[in-house]
Amino acid sequence: MNVFKRGLISIVRRPGKSAILFILILVLSNIIAGAISVKNALVNTENAILEKMGVEVTIEYNWLDITDATPSITPEMVETIGQSEYVKEYDYSTTYYMEARGVKNYYSDYYYDGNGSFTITGGRNTTLQDVRSGDITIKEGRTYTREEIESGAPVLLISDKVAQLNGLSVGSSVTFLYTLYDYSDIVYRKYAAEGGFDMPVLPIEPWEPKVIKTFEFEFKIIGIFSAKPMRYTDWNGNIVETDSPLLNTFYTVNKAINACINEIRKEAQAAGVPDNIYINTAAVFILKHPDYVELFESQNKQHLPKGLVFKNNAKSFESIRTPMANVEWIAEIVMWVAVGATVLIISLLVTLFLRDRRHEMGIYLALGARKGAIVTQILTEVLVVALIAVTLSVFTGNLLASNMSATMLENQLTEEQKNETDGGRDVIPFSDIGISSSKSIGILPVPIEEEDTGRITTEDVMEMYKVRLDLKTVLFIYLIGMGSVLISTLVPIIYTLRLKPRQILM
Repeated sequence: MNVFKRGLISIVRRPGKSAILFILILVLSNIIAGAISVKNALVNTENAILEKMGVEVTIEYNWLDITDATPSITPEMVETIGQSEYVKEYDYSTTYYMEARGVKNYYSDYYYDGNGSFTITGGRNTTLQDVRSGDITIKEGRTYTREEIESGAPVLLISDKVAQLNGLSVGSSVTFLYTLYDYSDIVYRKYAAEGGFDMPVLPIEPWEPKVIKTFEFEFKIIGIFSAKPMRYTDWNGNIVETDSPLLNTFYTVNKAINACINEIRKEAQAAGVPDNIYINTAAVFILKHPDYVELFESQNKQHLPKGLVFKNNAKSFESIRTPMANVEWIAEIVMWVAVGATVLIISLLVTLFLRDRRHEMGIYLALGARKGAIVTQILTEVLVVALIAVTLSVFTGNLLASNMSATMLENQLTEEQKNETDGGRDVIPFSDIGISSSKSIGILPVPIEEEDTGRITTEDVMEMYKVRLDLKTVLFIYLIGMGSVLISTLVPIIYTLRLKPRQILM
């Protein structure tokens, strides 16, 4: 009779022993499957966090080191640093403030001649940094293309609130204004008693600076975005929600801003007057992994002139990774303990079953049966039962692990969050994680008590944490589960079959 068929018949004829074996393997496989599912879920969650939020390194000013001229963040500097093997992507933005003809700010009562003043932020990537961080969402239209970035096309993205207030839409035009003045008629006198600085002294009669030229720069709206509301804690401890300062920010490409500035500066140079243009620059580098921060900074600090330093948000990732690492460590310990228990318990159980069947195996050997055929039969009996138990545990173990591990992770995150608070208030800086570079270097005014809306919260992590069954997880469960059963079955079988037929029958 075929050994496989004989093994199946043996399972049916011994329902009690088969049931005991099935229950034990099912229980142990559930533990193994649950631990594996949790480990994979934690790895997937960390990858999702990295993908969504990124590990940001920005360039900032260290004013204590600046003694002479203020250093500049140049495109050449950013391009050089951006070539690092630790960088996933990078961006460089130029920010300037200009008036828009006949366009009102969303929450400002001040307009100069009916023209609102807006923040114009440029970029070099087709994906806006504030979109990636979740601070804004494209509502209509699109972002700029690579061709528009390279050519410096005068394209614009504005907020939905400003668009609605001014009746603007995708395809509308916005004209920015800049007036170049000649202030050479102002007389300066030295006030030594008041610190030795120059003070302007205007003529007694009404005086207006001479207008050299008024520049007009027309931009076309290609996209409209909505900005995530900003939250902060007031003095009474209440969480207050208010409009985002990004509502009055317009987005364009760096070359478009630089083209406007270069035109103004060229005219100012020709007229022999200062242009009085002050621009803010910001650079952000998204690293491939939080562990690369120190390597990246040590590799590229030589490219920063005195007064510029790197700042990163890796500390906030550690506050998330530590609780996740704790749960992952527990899951790994549980998995290997369960594997050890499986090998030990199933080995003992198979040994007991073989003692009851020693007479049967002795007869097989006395009749000339090969030991390999007997090993195959016993393995068939155990592995068929194990296959059914492990297959069932793939689903039940995943279900049990999902509920239990989620509770454990949430408790760990809550505990870590408590350790990072001071007097009940979060002390991690606003720009620590998920915040665009424009905020992190202080371009936009942000309340001191601002809650970090871009920071990864416990709710964000729990939303991303999902114990799912994918092909990799299922295969690993089968590999560990069936492998443990196979090892625990072979050991007692080999030991028993080393005996001679007469010794087995005794």
